[in-house]
Amino acid sequence: LVTHVLVFQEEQAISETYSSYLNKAYSILQNPLKRGLYLLSLQNISIEEDSKGTDQKLLMEILMLNEELDEASSEEDLENLQTSIRATIEELT
Repeated sequence: LVTHVLVFQEEQAISETYSSYLNKAYSILQNPLKRGLYLLSLQNISIEEDSKGTDQKLLMEILMLNEELDEASSEEDLENLQTSIRATIEELT
């Protein structure tokens, strides 16, 4: 009976640990900013959550790409946009 209680307590502790991990993961995935910061951290890129430094050029480029994406009317347009984006990524890395 004592070993059964010990096994139960051990399983309960493990369950609490994994429940904590799951709650933290859900919290991160639910919040777009936290999710983005987490995805950047996977690539070893660190940005402070309250960072005020926004690159205006980057923001304008993102807006232009979104407009091009909205205006794409064919699969060929999308493929050309994808090629352009990949080329830009290659230049930056």
